[in-house]
Amino acid sequence: MEILKKNIIIDKKIGKETTQVLVEGDIIVPDTKPDIDMVLETNANAYIDNKEITNDKIIFKGNLDINVLFIAKNENKAIYNMSSTYPINDFINMDGIDKNMTVFANCNITNLDYKLINDRKVSFRAVLDVSSQVLAKEEIEIVSDIEGLKENQMRKRNINLNKLISTKFDRFNVKEEIEISGGRPNIKEILDTNLSIINKDIKVNTDKLSISGDIRACILYKSDEDEVITTYFEQDIPFSGNIEISGAREGMLPEVYLDINDKNMQILEDADGESRKIGIDAHIGCNIKISSEEDIEILEDAYTLNQNINIGRSNKKYPVLVCKNKNQASIKEIVRLDDDCPAILQVVKVSGKAFLDNAELMEDKVLAEGIVECKILYIANNDEYPMHCFKTILPYSQTIETKGATSLNSDLDLNLDIEHISVNMISDKDLEIRGAINFDTLVTKEKEVGLVTEIEFEDMDIEKLNSIASMIMYVMQDGDTLWDLAKIFNTTTDDIMQLNDIEKEDDVKVGDKILILKKVI
Repeated sequence: MEILKKNIIIDKKIGKETTQVLVEGDIIVPDTKPDIDMVLETNANAYIDNKEITNDKIIFKGNLDINVLFIAKNENKAIYNMSSTYPINDFINMDGIDKNMTVFANCNITNLDYKLINDRKVSFRAVLDVSSQVLAKEEIEIVSDIEGLKENQMRKRNINLNKLISTKFDRFNVKEEIEISGGRPNIKEILDTNLSIINKDIKVNTDKLSISGDIRACILYKSDEDEVITTYFEQDIPFSGNIEISGAREGMLPEVYLDINDKNMQILEDADGESRKIGIDAHIGCNIKISSEEDIEILEDAYTLNQNINIGRSNKKYPVLVCKNKNQASIKEIVRLDDDCPAILQVVKVSGKAFLDNAELMEDKVLAEGIVECKILYIANNDEYPMHCFKTILPYSQTIETKGATSLNSDLDLNLDIEHISVNMISDKDLEIRGAINFDTLVTKEKEVGLVTEIEFEDMDIEKLNSIASMIMYVMQDGDTLWDLAKIFNTTTDDIMQLNDIEKEDDVKVGDKILILKKVI
């Protein structure tokens, strides 16, 4: 008999860590802009665009883009902005990792504070959560078959592997011109822009990943008619792009996290020579993980009627996909301005960011709880400060179906973002906020399997063979199979079924009496 072997590759989860990174600095008002009277709001975006493993460390780099809106210390109390970019450069310690392994990382801003130092300088302090996961491929040589041994004396089964095909960070460029509608004034200066990605559609094709969706451009600008007047508008910009992924095939599972890495906004003239267009040049960063479900047949056990088989096994853990789904939760709440906030004349814009405080994995579901942080910029009924920014927090709780998941031995990846958010004035002090949160949920778990790695044949142990009864009436117990009984009593499943008039193995039930005859060759 000939022992046949093959190599299989198993993805091992080496480690998963989250660390906090502090980015702080000062933003100085440019010489061309007036002094600061009051800071209205600060907005920031953080991203990682480079990561590598060295000396048991994950080294990551990226940028934090920050924009400050402020009311100027001048007679008309006009709004101005100043912006800056700060580098992110830090590391995560993780024992046992090396450069041949694969690292997957992303970051989120969990807190952003600012302080007005003087009328020309604002200091800021941003706290980032950086999450990383390291995977390694292990190649194992296993026994796949024994040529010359009857199939009914080998027990084989399929295992379903969630196999990592590729991880990659890439980006593609979106260039577009948008034009403001006729009812709005011309543009003098762009004060704030927020670009977010909505309506994402991601498909795996042969050797590439196709990505499409919309960039929602939220733009606040200053009019060329009166610098005190600020105008806000939103417009969705469709985009599509392809990223080369060697080995990708239709039906594979994509995990793709998109964000705007960097952007450039430019005021352009329309056909009439008026400043009514904005040129947008944005890079979409794509954090990509492609995996596939693969069924692999393995040899589980074997025996012969005239020889002893010594089987060497290696116990290995392997990843299995439990479920992947998308879910959306609605938020709706009436809020009242704080007592020290001036009354509202008109809402200019609203923005929101979702934070996950807790995600509890239970039987067939996940309970996600957190908050949505809302900022509402409005024209105030106040002569001293005609603009104001009101901040509020809305709690949410969402149950997400995750069929097959359990609280034990399961690994949860849950990502969320705001699909849309809006506000309606009820009174000059009361607002109704509506929005929707997208949840992207992935649950995996590790299973353990004993892989047959070595087989040795020995002469039959005559004493052991003689100790087996020549004939026995056996009562089936819970967990028994005819194959197990055939191995124990040195016979075959075919002989047992023929002797007992059994058509299918599934016909045998607990408590059935089975006649077994030992077979000697």
